[in-house]
Amino acid sequence: MKTKLRTLFIILNLFTFIGLATAQVVLNPNHIEGTLSFTNTNPDILSILGSPGDFGIYSGEVFADSLPPATNLLEIVTFNNMVGGLTGFYDVTVESSPSGIAYIVSPEVSPNNGNDLYQFTPLESQPAVSAAAPVTLDFGECVTLLDIVFVNASDVPVMANAGSITAAIPGYGIQAQSDLAANTFSPAATNRYLAVRGGTNYTLSVQYDIGTNVYGDQVQFELVTNISAIADQIMTIKCVVPDAASAGEITGKLGMAGEFLLSIPGTPPTYPARPVLIAGNGPFGNQRWNTVPGTNFTVSASGAFALTNLPASTAVSPPQGYSVHAEMQFRTNYQFTWFRSPGLGEGANPPVIVTAGGATNLGNTFNITPGYFDGTILLLGPVENGTTESLLRGVRRSIDPGPSPDGIPGAVDIYENYYSGVQAFGLDEAAPGASLTAVNGQSDASFPGAYDPAISGFSGSYEVVVGGLNSQNSLWNDNELDLTLYGGAATNPATYYDENLLAIYDQRTNSTSINVAAGQHYTNNIAYCFSEVDITFNTTAGTFFNPEIFEGNGEYTNTDFQGNTANYTVFVEEATGTPVDAASATNTGLVRLELPEGSYTLTPTVYSVAPDGGQNYTELAPITVNVGCQQVISLSECLQINVNLPAFTSSRILPVVGTVTSCNNVTNITYQLNGGAIISACTGCGVNPGFTFDLDLAAAGECATNTVTITAYDDSGAVSSVTSQIQFNDNPPTINCPNDIVISCAETNLAPVTFDVTAFSSCSAPVNIVCHPPSGSLFPAGTNTVTCYAVDVYGNQSAQCSFNVVVESQMISIQRAVMVTWGCGMLQSAPTLSGPWTDVPGATSPYCAVISQSELFYRTRP
Repeated sequence: MKTKLRTLFIILNLFTFIGLATAQVVLNPNHIEGTLSFTNTNPDILSILGSPGDFGIYSGEVFADSLPPATNLLEIVTFNNMVGGLTGFYDVTVESSPSGIAYIVSPEVSPNNGNDLYQFTPLESQPAVSAAAPVTLDFGECVTLLDIVFVNASDVPVMANAGSITAAIPGYGIQAQSDLAANTFSPAATNRYLAVRGGTNYTLSVQYDIGTNVYGDQVQFELVTNISAIADQIMTIKCVVPDAASAGEITGKLGMAGEFLLSIPGTPPTYPARPVLIAGNGPFGNQRWNTVPGTNFTVSASGAFALTNLPASTAVSPPQGYSVHAEMQFRTNYQFTWFRSPGLGEGANPPVIVTAGGATNLGNTFNITPGYFDGTILLLGPVENGTTESLLRGVRRSIDPGPSPDGIPGAVDIYENYYSGVQAFGLDEAAPGASLTAVNGQSDASFPGAYDPAISGFSGSYEVVVGGLNSQNSLWNDNELDLTLYGGAATNPATYYDENLLAIYDQRTNSTSINVAAGQHYTNNIAYCFSEVDITFNTTAGTFFNPEIFEGNGEYTNTDFQGNTANYTVFVEEATGTPVDAASATNTGLVRLELPEGSYTLTPTVYSVAPDGGQNYTELAPITVNVGCQQVISLSECLQINVNLPAFTSSRILPVVGTVTSCNNVTNITYQLNGGAIISACTGCGVNPGFTFDLDLAAAGECATNTVTITAYDDSGAVSSVTSQIQFNDNPPTINCPNDIVISCAETNLAPVTFDVTAFSSCSAPVNIVCHPPSGSLFPAGTNTVTCYAVDVYGNQSAQCSFNVVVESQMISIQRAVMVTWGCGMLQSAPTLSGPWTDVPGATSPYCAVISQSELFYRTRP
């Protein structure tokens, strides 16, 4: 495991380069050191932990968390591998201060040749003082050695595989455990040791099995018991291997209509090839995997499957069903897709019950007819400055590391799709008319596209395949864009970037729950505007390497660069920089990363070489930064400019209003437009000042891009700046309405009518068209007027245009009436009995008088 170095002071220089920020980190290290010891005296335990058994301390990590009032800091050190014994030595680099910083120190060692974990009780250190002697803190505990033995029902030792073993303290958590990955079992033996803290009560959980292949003959069991560990003693824990019981199976068919399922090699013996059906969470945690074979581009890997040798659900009480899902991959090159089907026995979906000696047939449950999410991808980035290239040139997809003749990426295996992709997730809620949900369904699709210097961004498209069990309608969201930005082999700090990983989650309502029907397409275009952030690191003593932004979070709720409502969150997983390794460690470093506009909290970290040759890891206080669209930002920890400038405006004279957050007195705030004169907006500004000035954007002309740089200086010598690009245009867009539309022979009183209205900006900028009522509305019979106007991204609004939608109705109308009959003469009517009386033109007997008219009286005249 890596270790990190924690004494960093961060000065962030954010350049206005369509999203670029720079920070400086200064380290002030001291040390906490000491011994980690097992203090047992029992000779039987000593011979197992120490020589000749060498089961004891092999390696470990020590965590140091700062105590208030210091900023929350975390230090980690790993110490070198040992043969295995009773004592280890640690030395962790920590951040110090003139008044001293105290830490809670938590050691975690790895006995059993590094295969187990043992946690010492955390202790509080003395304060670590700058330029003072290291702090000494020793740990010593007397352990209990659990001897976990495997026997049959007759108490005869048998060979079994030990898997997950945990010793948890009630109300505290796990104190000791086997450090084996899930479903990875140690070789068959009749017993297995685990060291735990003596004099402590535990809940002990042991998973064990018999068999050699998890996909075929392996049957798993579990023991859960409470124990009181007696210090300095060996305690025997018996795990009974039951006699073989009758097994059942689960069968059915696998497929994805319209897609050729690819055969993807697995990693034997741990993971099988894909596509695969997985049954898990059965009695005692049993599981089975069954690969459906095929020949790529000849025979699709779809068809019948059988999950065999499954312990019956009644092997435990109450009976326990299995969860079942499928995993498959299809398409090639930049459209390669990994798909996890929704699961039975997950969420609201019922589990699969297995009977002894029987077969449960799932039929076509996993033979899916899909629906599709699709759309365009636009990632707008900083304008390149001729020295460094945009990080968006490095959008990396699974096929990029090693293109193959068959179009199947080499860097794919058991885990989703690698690198950049668009993801959709199934919801645990049944769609109308469906009996099953899309719970845990997931589709991860790569996407085609490339960087376009003309737009300073990446342009592409995507299609994500999704679908419900039994081909039912299902609810999905299409709201995640994963990006991996990779700069290649360059090691120049100014151009280096590697494993810049982030995920963007669209939180808009129309992206969080979509009812997907088989065969249907649903369009959702993806567009984000990025800035580049550069963070520099420095130390006052020693050297470091591998500076990182190790996790960060951001959010944005506003109008985006296209004038659309935006609501998204961002998870920054990692961004690494230079120097890249211990061999090139030095006292300065740089991390470059790309972020979409929003407000962020980022965690910087570095690594250093520990005195004993291990690695030391330092996690620093978080950085907060506001990132705009196509900006280059420069700031320091105690001097930050806060200003929100538009990327597009219709204002010839643009008022600029902002503030400066500062720890010291701000001496000057300046601005510069298009490389012209540097103008002072404020002198002797004080602490946390505001500023305002006007920019004349008309001089550069319509459609021209103006570059403005705002810089702040304080009396400590710190400098902070923000550079933004603003495009001006006050010419309204033009709009064109169609001719009148006539819809005849409507079968109802309302007719749906669609129409096309076009609009154009003089600067070829995006234009939004608004019509009342909008296209696709239901129009009543008669003549209906539609009025439209257009608004461009600058805020200019066009004149209105209008047209008519005429709906000709042939509906039959039936009205209530009375019949008037007479023998001879002319029929007359009057509103009252006293008149006036008038002839009813053309009336003949019988006469139909509609009663929806005003009340009338009738008589005849000669």
